[in-house]
Amino acid sequence: MNSPKELFFIVNEHSGSGKGRKIEKLVQRFQHHHAFTAELHKTTASGHAHQLAERIAERAEQSKKQPIIVAVGGDGTLNEVISGLNRTYAHIPVGCIPTGSGNDFARSHDLPLNPEEAFEHLLAVHAPTRFDVLTYSDNQTNEVGFAANSLGFGIDAAVIHLLNQSSRKEQFGKISYLLTALSAFFRQQPFSVTVRKNGKEMVFPSSILVLASNNPYFGGGLKIHPQAHAEDGKLDLVIAEKLTFLELVRLIGMLLTKGNHLSHPKVHTLGSDSFSLKLHSDQFGQKDGEELPTKKHDVTLTTFKQSFWI
Repeated sequence: MNSPKELFFIVNEHSGSGKGRKIEKLVQRFQHHHAFTAELHKTTASGHAHQLAERIAERAEQSKKQPIIVAVGGDGTLNEVISGLNRTYAHIPVGCIPTGSGNDFARSHDLPLNPEEAFEHLLAVHAPTRFDVLTYSDNQTNEVGFAANSLGFGIDAAVIHLLNQSSRKEQFGKISYLLTALSAFFRQQPFSVTVRKNGKEMVFPSSILVLASNNPYFGGGLKIHPQAHAEDGKLDLVIAEKLTFLELVRLIGMLLTKGNHLSHPKVHTLGSDSFSLKLHSDQFGQKDGEELPTKKHDVTLTTFKQSFWI
């Protein structure tokens, strides 16, 4: 017999142009037919979901029911929840009701993108599953961060920066991502990155994208690394070199149609359980679609297992 669930919702009401606001009514409706208790905690600013997860975790661990911390929002909200648990509470399952505009984590794990269907799916799950989460350490500041989907530098992060400055952020998806990528392409200067893997160094002197991926999707539904999955304990690194405009158009066509873009001669893939990346010029950065400071990033990446209720 399944234990009754205690659901701790961390809700970004503004995600997906207000989709997150529906969760309160859904909780009331589903409680008539399912045995669970619920707490709703609404975020008020960037970083608040992180703080809420930190505060909720200790109480959730003491629950006599099956505790689940449910991120209601986009990939950024999920990122903050995982970051708030901070490995210490990685055994507490995290659920996901995607109400964001990108929802790449949900896409990667075949979760329903409709909030009501995602709620039904959450209640139908009987046991947690452990998946890899990317963790990185800044070798300059010793700051530690996390990402459920990806950590990227260069043009990918520049796209996120441009979207944050425009009205397209609210309609974020692969079309708006690609349109913005064309703009970012003409601004992006190639940069040098040193990659250390298994004690060996490789230098890519003319990079425009460096992306560590833990799941197939990024950019609101683009399958950047079809072979990446979050159960193998590995990170998949994608590096794209400087392209001509015609090469970019061809690469986008390969990405959207055949899915064989990784075979392009200016795209390189590496797999390992850990990497060190050292950028030699200031670049935009992003984790799960959230901006990082622009600087000469120098990070070490690995993974750990987080419990999920998906």
